[in-house]
Amino acid sequence: MQWSSYICLVQSVADFGFQHLYFPDNTGYFNVDPATLFGTDPVKSLLAAQNLGTLRPVAPAYISANRYDTFNPYEASQNLARDWCGKGADVQLWTNEEPPFLNKASINTLLPYFVDGERSMQWVADRFNGLPTTPNCGEVPAPQPA
Repeated sequence: MQWSSYICLVQSVADFGFQHLYFPDNTGYFNVDPATLFGTDPVKSLLAAQNLGTLRPVAPAYISANRYDTFNPYEASQNLARDWCGKGADVQLWTNEEPPFLNKASINTLLPYFVDGERSMQWVADRFNGLPTTPNCGEVPAPQPA
């Protein structure tokens, strides 16, 4: 745990990316199934209290997400956009459609920063230059039934 507190994402992937978090025989990183741990209190309540979707941004918001990101699920970005749009916020959700590639190495997490970086920086520059936003709340798909 101490080692992971000061290493970069690339080193984290190299050290932990191909490891299992949990095995019932306690040979993983957790001795309790993480789904159980995160699904019960106090952890569940602590995570719920940090849900950004419960707030309304006071400035325009730009969310850039890769549809096939294995680390940051696309559905979470859609949910956040939908929550903020439902509160009347000015939101633009940009979807990077880079197909799944080397998922265990988090390529779909990292590469969009480089591919979409210019688009994202231009969006911020446009706000500083007083240009109008292009919210797309009406295009954010409804949640899929479970």
